[in-house]
Amino acid sequence: MGDNKMNIVEKIKVFWHDSDETNLQAVKGSKGRFDLMLGNILVGVLLYEDGAWSFTYSDEYKAQDKLEPLVNFPHLDQVYKSDQLWPFFASRLPGVSVLKEKEQESMDVLSLLKKYGRHVITNPYKLVAL
Repeated sequence: MGDNKMNIVEKIKVFWHDSDETNLQAVKGSKGRFDLMLGNILVGVLLYEDGAWSFTYSDEYKAQDKLEPLVNFPHLDQVYKSDQLWPFFASRLPGVSVLKEKEQESMDVLSLLKKYGRHVITNPYKLVAL
């Protein structure tokens, strides 16, 4: 960019890629399942298995027509996969500087997501660990 100013999209990308939350790792061989809820509606399922994350919408959510897809997951029929936790979910984790020293020693992303990820003030979704 000519004036060395970043647009908002570039700032968001830098924030998330440099964020310590996206670098948290799960314990090798661990598995996890989280249901993403909006009220009583199962929006989708977040899974961690074999070192990768996946997110899929539920049939219940796909069948309704009142709620739009999540911005980071625009296609209802797609299975999203990533080796890093998406910002939508990573934003539910406290930063490394906020965690107690004991928790910093064992920064397992699955454990932290189970402990801190259920509610956030920034959106109405609940993340329920199973």
